[in-house]
Amino acid sequence: MKKSSNSLDIHRAIVSSIRIDHAGYTAIYDRLIEAYEEVGTSPVPICIHLSGETRTGKSCVVKDFLDNFLPEIREDGRRQTVVYAVAPAKGTIKSVLERLLQGLGDPYWNRGTESNQTGRLLHLLKAVDCKMIVLDEFQHLADKSQKFKLSLVSDWLKTLVDTNDFGLIAVGLPTSKSVINANAQLAARFDATLTMPLFDWRDAALRVQFKGLLQAFEKQLHPFELPSLKVEDTAFRFFLATSGRVGLLAKLMDRAVKNAIRSNTTKIRLEDLQAAFMTSIWYATKFPIKDGPFLCSSVLDTRDALAEQVTKMAAQEWVDDQSTPVAVVSMGGSAATDANSVSSSLPPIPKTKKALKAELAKAL
Repeated sequence: MKKSSNSLDIHRAIVSSIRIDHAGYTAIYDRLIEAYEEVGTSPVPICIHLSGETRTGKSCVVKDFLDNFLPEIREDGRRQTVVYAVAPAKGTIKSVLERLLQGLGDPYWNRGTESNQTGRLLHLLKAVDCKMIVLDEFQHLADKSQKFKLSLVSDWLKTLVDTNDFGLIAVGLPTSKSVINANAQLAARFDATLTMPLFDWRDAALRVQFKGLLQAFEKQLHPFELPSLKVEDTAFRFFLATSGRVGLLAKLMDRAVKNAIRSNTTKIRLEDLQAAFMTSIWYATKFPIKDGPFLCSSVLDTRDALAEQVTKMAAQEWVDDQSTPVAVVSMGGSAATDANSVSSSLPPIPKTKKALKAELAKAL
């Protein structure tokens, strides 16, 4: 039997296409652009730490930043002024090197010693005119059970940025600050941390921003109809459902829209939002109020207490996803060929911390 067509299918990706600037997002985005422009014009390294709780929009602002500096293929090779990589779980110097080399298209990204790979990395970064390195999931480098390893990674990063040829943007959860703090000299090279806000209903200014964000979202969801988000009660229900996290708001809306498309309707009711909440939000089964955020009847009386309870519960229930995929780009031109020529020119990496620093300084 032939499946009937659904005219709403054209809206299936509507939520993923929505971009809403709020004050925190705009300030951070502008600072990242400024930092990029400062590389090469400052007597000190340009180092930025972007931090925030999970699902607050860090990845979104980074993606929008990266979209300004996409790789270019030219007659003389590839130009890639911003190189992006995701730090692997329980990251080491070697694993970070491999991710960066992979992002640069090095066909031998997983070969060689740490010193050898560092030399290749520097060669490739200069070959593609790199100005900025973005390391995402930076907290993966903070292995608390191996302080010596953390110290080595911090030393390696310090030596890398001290070349003053590349800026560094480190992106991660609040715990990622420990990587920077593991080396006092590295910490001194970073600007004050940029923090993506977690909207807190108890804060009047943040509450106004959150309500404005909801209304902007509503306008861009046409033709889908939501319960009016100008109503304080409805806005608060959305806060409870997402704990003030922009990423969870997008996830909830996306699920509600897709459910509506499957039902061939443009109307999304509180009941539909509750159904989307139960299947898309990780702490849904532990929500403290019977009937959930969208159908409960008691949200008006104890807002501050509920807001605090949900915020704490969401933070406790978060689980670190260490399976973030890494995009591997293929490098063209002379840079890829030249990478092979340095593969055997550097000695093996020493095992002591003192010797490591000496070799890094030599390689850099």
